[in-house]
Amino acid sequence: MSIFNIDLQDDEGNSYRPMANPDSQTEFTKAGSRTNIASGDSFRTAWGKICKFFADLGTSAFSGLANNLTTTAAGYGMDARQGPVIQQKFDQINSNLAGLPTVKAGITELTFSGGNTTLTHNAGFPDTNYAVMFICDNVRMFPRMSTNLDGNKTTLSASAVNGAGAIANLDGKYRVMWIVARST
Repeated sequence: MSIFNIDLQDDEGNSYRPMANPDSQTEFTKAGSRTNIASGDSFRTAWGKICKFFADLGTSAFSGLANNLTTTAAGYGMDARQGPVIQQKFDQINSNLAGLPTVKAGITELTFSGGNTTLTHNAGFPDTNYAVMFICDNVRMFPRMSTNLDGNKTTLSASAVNGAGAIANLDGKYRVMWIVARST
């Protein structure tokens, strides 16, 4: 007879037997997905589910919360009440940036003919209050701006120093680096 093999009853008179040895060890494998413990689960299954739950918690579950934007100590998560504060700061930054020029840039291959080409930059500017700067790869050039500005494309004009050292209109395909800036 073992002192651990006893029958116990709950308040309703149901008999149950505790584990044969309170120091016994249970072998289990962590569950593959997080699911709740269900009635009828074996001890191995229940402990596997519990193990999965704790493994998924991560360290943030046991950290403190900081309800400010200045805490830098490790082990703290940001309190959700800081969301509106951060949004307000973003809104202020965006408002401050509204007065700055809008800039769009790119590198594209363009074909010049008689010193002219059209750059379609799709900047979407509503008016002609912008400037375009551009350079071509490996060309000593003298860019000239056209007045043909419509908000999405610009006629570029350029001359270059030719092989004889004379200035001539740019002709042919060139890789062009361009910047479009709109002032407000």
